[in-house]
Amino acid sequence: MSNKLVAVTIAAALAAQPGMALAQGACRPTVELQTIAVRMLTTELMVAALGCSGATEDSFRNRYGSFVQKFNPDLVKNGAALKSHYAKYGGESRMNMMVTQLANLAEQRRRADPNFCVDTDKKLNLGLSAETTRIEQVPLSSDYYTGALGIRECAAPAAKPAAKPAAPPAAKK
Repeated sequence: MSNKLVAVTIAAALAAQPGMALAQGACRPTVELQTIAVRMLTTELMVAALGCSGATEDSFRNRYGSFVQKFNPDLVKNGAALKSHYAKYGGESRMNMMVTQLANLAEQRRRADPNFCVDTDKKLNLGLSAETTRIEQVPLSSDYYTGALGIRECAAPAAKPAAKPAAPPAAKK
């Protein structure tokens, strides 16, 4: 067996395990979840462009390319932020495991959800509309992916009780 085949097999096996890319039940700050959500969206669109067939297949692939071109600066910035976040959680290999797991989850969803291609086509159309100027405006059912990845948003820290006012100085006698 070639080294490449072994590596692909191991990566696929690890990625298929829920929570392998991120610690099960791990919480992430909102900014990190937003970065992961953008990656989820682009992965979902890529899986659809490669796997959704029919009358619009070529059109879908071309429109996906247009989507990537339209949001390229955002995607590059998001990729750098993702690498920065993952530097805290095991580095680039851990990030690559998460990306592979996302692709596997999106493909599983494509096969299981009869509306996947139609829904993803709508997201792609919205992303390409002139009114959409930020990639974050394109919706994603992130609960599906974050749940499967075993991550959640960290709860906001509890507010500290208000400090008691200092007692007035004692009166001089």
